[in-house]
Amino acid sequence: MGTLAEQTAPFKISFDELLFGHTLYPYNTAFSSEKTAQWIYDWAKASKPGPADCQLGVFGTQIKKPQHLRFCPECYAEELKRFGEGFWHRMHQTAGVLVCERHHCPLLETAVPYFAKGSNQYASAVPYVLFPAVYPNPLSPLARQQAIQIARDIQYLYQNYGRIRAAFARQNYSFQNLFLNVLRKKGLASDGGALRLKKYCQAFLEFFARDLLDALGLSFDECISKPWIVSICRSHRSDFHPLRYILMAQFLCMGLSGLVELAEAYAPEERIVSPAPCKQVADYEKKRKAYRLRWLKDCEVKPGAGQNEIRKTAVAVYTWLNRHDKEWLSQHPLERRPRGGNRTYADWAEKDRKFSILVPKAAEKIKLLQGKPTQITKTKLLTEIGCGSLPFKQWIRLPLTEKAISKETEDRTTFRMRKVQWAVQELTALGDPVVKWRVMKLAGIRDEAWDMCWKAYIADDNLSETE
Repeated sequence: MGTLAEQTAPFKISFDELLFGHTLYPYNTAFSSEKTAQWIYDWAKASKPGPADCQLGVFGTQIKKPQHLRFCPECYAEELKRFGEGFWHRMHQTAGVLVCERHHCPLLETAVPYFAKGSNQYASAVPYVLFPAVYPNPLSPLARQQAIQIARDIQYLYQNYGRIRAAFARQNYSFQNLFLNVLRKKGLASDGGALRLKKYCQAFLEFFARDLLDALGLSFDECISKPWIVSICRSHRSDFHPLRYILMAQFLCMGLSGLVELAEAYAPEERIVSPAPCKQVADYEKKRKAYRLRWLKDCEVKPGAGQNEIRKTAVAVYTWLNRHDKEWLSQHPLERRPRGGNRTYADWAEKDRKFSILVPKAAEKIKLLQGKPTQITKTKLLTEIGCGSLPFKQWIRLPLTEKAISKETEDRTTFRMRKVQWAVQELTALGDPVVKWRVMKLAGIRDEAWDMCWKAYIADDNLSETE
């Protein structure tokens, strides 16, 4: 663009005139931040390569862009009659424009790609380029009427770009508060600024024709938790696609001009004041007084009791006061019974005696379990006698139990021998030969320990026979 401006300078056509009067720059930056608009301006003037969609906030959106250059047949006929040739219109190539703003007829699509793959392509608006043209799908009467209004709003944007930018800047480059205030008046948002999502989405979808939203790529399902009409009222970012602002303007203010006039009259810091906040404060004070009274009554029922004891019978009251009136709650009740100090809640000597008696029985029970033997460990014994969750620091109070457990637990060698004996008994019962490899496999002994375990078993067996 900067290079083109240098070539047109002798004809007194400046860079700004080219950018603002013959490109989509006004459309794409009308509702962007000052920083983004300046970045795009510098990008175009320096003729930098690559798209600027990410900066404009239109990258990745579902909004349908024209795939080929478009034209209005009525405009083309008038131009042939007046000038002897036709030309391309910026309005007809703008995303969101489906009909001609002057003749209200649908735009026809040519075979010329909208996005040129090379920088040296030229296509003039001559018959062999324009025709045969592709006719778009017909719109419903309501969709056609709303498409005409969208085209008028985009034309208004091109003609009043400076005014729109000034109004947008006056609102701190965000129409979020403005949208919320209009939605409040329509009953689609609460006085506190919370959107009534279901009602809001239904009203929007009923206002616009479904086939129009589909054609623009702006339709959404009511089941979606956060459609774009919610994001534009909640998100702190300002760079939304301009077509979304235009549809919101049509939905809330009957057109872009109405939105601009409202933005010029509405102060950014202005809020709609309603009696609801005052009513909420009064309700809060009434509720707090009631909860305090109920808590004091519970304190009288249990004189001298602490909060933990009182809250057992007044869970809801305690929870509310703890969340909303914690400072007052910490001072009530004031008078409490003195604590009795540390007391012994268990007779550890008696517990130690009982547990020490249970340990041998638990060990015998583990040995008699059906199936493959289970190793007798400290954890197994503790679980069997019912004190598996006993804190470690309490074991100093159970010396007899500790001694009994140390006596009954099995080390690895003892446990292996018990598994070997069990395997021999199983093979004998099945009538299979008692050979080394069968015994070791059935017992689950590792290969490297076979010789050691088998020798120990033979020695133990010979000793038993000798005795």
